[in-house]
Amino acid sequence: KELDVYVDITVGTGTSATLDLFVDSRLDGTTYVNVARFGVITGTGRVVGHLSRSQGTSIEVTGMETDAGAGTMRRIGWGDDLRIRRNITGTSPSYSYTVYVNAVA
Repeated sequence: KELDVYVDITVGTGTSATLDLFVDSRLDGTTYVNVARFGVITGTGRVVGHLSRSQGTSIEVTGMETDAGAGTMRRIGWGDDLRIRRNITGTSPSYSYTVYVNAVA
């Protein structure tokens, strides 16, 4: 199975404001780990990330205690649940966005 994570950013204000979005999952059923990270967003617009449960040709086995690099979708699959985590930086930053997750057969 595969997932598309679509983010629609409608408002982005503040000086040097940035929005960093992460997709986390509990692969072991207990502890969340970062499975994907969008590129750093500096305004409004739409971004999409494609996640696959297949392992692909390479498996990232180190650095799971840290977040993936910007624009990285780790080829490790995901568990039974997902969460979207964000980090907003800048002077008086504010963002409005909606996240959609769609299962792809």
